[in-house]
Amino acid sequence: MPSVLWSVTTSLPLDDLQDWSQIMLQSTGVMATDVIMTPDVWKVFRNNASIKDRLNLQRSANIMPTMEQSGQIQEGGVYMGSIDNFNVFVYAGWYVDPADGVEKPIIPIKTVILTAPQLEGVRAYGAIRDEEAGLQAVPYYVKSWVEPDPSVRFLMLQSAPLVFPSRPNASFKATVL
Repeated sequence: MPSVLWSVTTSLPLDDLQDWSQIMLQSTGVMATDVIMTPDVWKVFRNNASIKDRLNLQRSANIMPTMEQSGQIQEGGVYMGSIDNFNVFVYAGWYVDPADGVEKPIIPIKTVILTAPQLEGVRAYGAIRDEEAGLQAVPYYVKSWVEPDPSVRFLMLQSAPLVFPSRPNASFKATVL
């Protein structure tokens, strides 16, 4: 995982993205099309002199218009624009680490991830944690039971999906800033 400094005025982030995409292409036959940045990296990237005039902030035809400002950070991935052959997204999401109870970003700060459609996600299923289901990995398990007085039937649908990339090498992670 390379580490580069984009916060200096002489940095050329687009050259770095193209170099990393070339590494992906050379090692896997896949050219990067999407760039996912953490909010801190996006702030530096968009203000870089070599990027400012070339970054297309227009929404693509398949993204619905909203009244939100494009710079607003929200949880999840947000399309920010495109430059050369790269679609730029910002991702901000958090989780509470069960090991220490501290809220942490899902993608660590100062991170850039390059990826392509050839990452090819696959949906697998974990075991349903229910004795009546036989503790087996199935897409769905439906359970029904009746509670008396007042009589009511409960229905429950359980699933344990896990999506993972079948070609993890069709991605690239770098640390910047």
